Amino acid sequence: RCLAMIRKATKEEIVVELTNLYDHFFITTGECKAKVTASRLPYFDGDYWPGVAEDMVNQLHQEEDDQKLQKKGNAKKIIRKRALEAAGHTDLSGNASEDDMLMQKLGETIYPMEEDFIMVHLQYSCSNCRSFMSSGKRWACHQCRSFYICDKCYSAEQELEERERHPSNSRETHELHPVDIVGVPEETKDGDGIIESKFFDTRHAFLSLCQENHYQFDTLRRAKHSSMMVLYRLHNPTVV
Repeated sequence: RCLAMIRKATKEEIVVELTNLYDHFFITTGECKAKVTASRLPYFDGDYWPGVAEDMVNQLHQEEDDQKLQKKGNAKKIIRKRALEAAGHTDLSGNASEDDMLMQKLGETIYPMEEDFIMVHLQYSCSNCRSFMSSGKRWACHQCRSFYICDKCYSAEQELEERERHPSNSRETHELHPVDIVGVPEETKDGDGIIESKFFDTRHAFLSLCQENHYQFDTLRRAKHSSMMVLYRLHNPTVV
C-alpha cells in the first residue's frame, strides 16, 4: 500500500521518481561523472545499511592494522586490488581503494534485497553530477527514461565531440529538451513548532507504540483511525 501511494503521487507529479538505493547508487553508467561513496548514500536514523557499513569499515581497518599476519595481509591487499580492477576501478590508492571496496561490499550485501531499499525523489537530480536542480533549466531526454542534466553539465556536454555526447553507449546522439524549473523553494520553512515525543525519537519506538496499541495501516479505515490516535498521543503525551 505504501508503494501504491508513492506511485499515485508520482502520477500526480507530487513525487518526481521512485527508485531503490541499489539501482540509483550502485549501478553506474558512463555518463555519471560524480564519484559515489558511502558518505553520499541517504539514510534515516536506525536504517540497516549504516550499521553494516560501519562493521565493514572496522573489518577493513582490522585487516590493515594486523601486523602479526603481515603476509596474509599483503595477500588480502593483492586480492582486493584484483577485485577492484575487475570491477573497473582505476584509482587504487589508499582512501580511494577503501571507499571503492566498501561500496563493492555494500552493493553485494544490498543487492539480494534491493527492492526493500526504496527511494522517493522529491526533486530532480542531475544524471551527470548527481546535484539537485532547484533553479534554471533541466535538460531532459525524451528517449531515455529518467535522464536529466543541469545547465552546467549541459554546457559541458555541448563542448564534447558528437560521438561522446548522450547517450554514451550509442552511435546516435539524442536531443536534449529544456524544461524550466519552477516551484522549488530555495529554503523550506515549517510554520509549525517542533514537538518532542519519546514515541517518535526512533523508528523502533514508533513501531513499539503501534504494536502495543494495535495501530494498523493496512486499510484506509484503520489508517485513518491509527493516524488520529498517533496525533492525539503526540499532542497529549501525559494522558493515559
